[in-house]
Amino acid sequence: MTSPTVALMATTRPGDTVAVENLTWPGIQAAAAALGLELLPVPMDEHGLNPRALGRLAQRQRIAALYCMPTLQNPTARTMPIERRDAVAALARRFGFQIIEDDAYGFLADAATAKALLCARKDKQETKQTPEPRAEPEAPPKPKPKQTAVFKAKNTADSQTGIVVETKRRRSFRKPMA
Repeated sequence: MTSPTVALMATTRPGDTVAVENLTWPGIQAAAAALGLELLPVPMDEHGLNPRALGRLAQRQRIAALYCMPTLQNPTARTMPIERRDAVAALARRFGFQIIEDDAYGFLADAATAKALLCARKDKQETKQTPEPRAEPEAPPKPKPKQTAVFKAKNTADSQTGIVVETKRRRSFRKPMA
């Protein structure tokens, strides 16, 4: 089971609509079909998902979640600018949908982009002459009991799988080389 599948399980119910980039990772299509979810394609342009189009779709239809890959999107390899990410986040707050960000390729982004992606707040550096309060990020909503249960189950399975893989790997290194 993939992490995006677990995120869908935690944030949606069968019959819900999930917005996706109009060119999206095929794995999310399979997961949505298995979970009884309807996918709603959102148009893209040279900067990735189009927030205006997402807003128009959200006005016409209830969206439970948005699945997107804003960094090196699969299959287009586009990276969404931070301003566009802020616009998408504002739409999520306005229309009440969850954002499932698949950051599979975030580690490949250059340092400047990665820093902007990881920090969605704009802090001002404090100086000794004129100290200014730092902007604090918004607290995420408290997880629902269903979300907590699904994530605990996923994390337990992942950690056990990791132990098995690590044990097998270590055993293979103990074999003498000829």
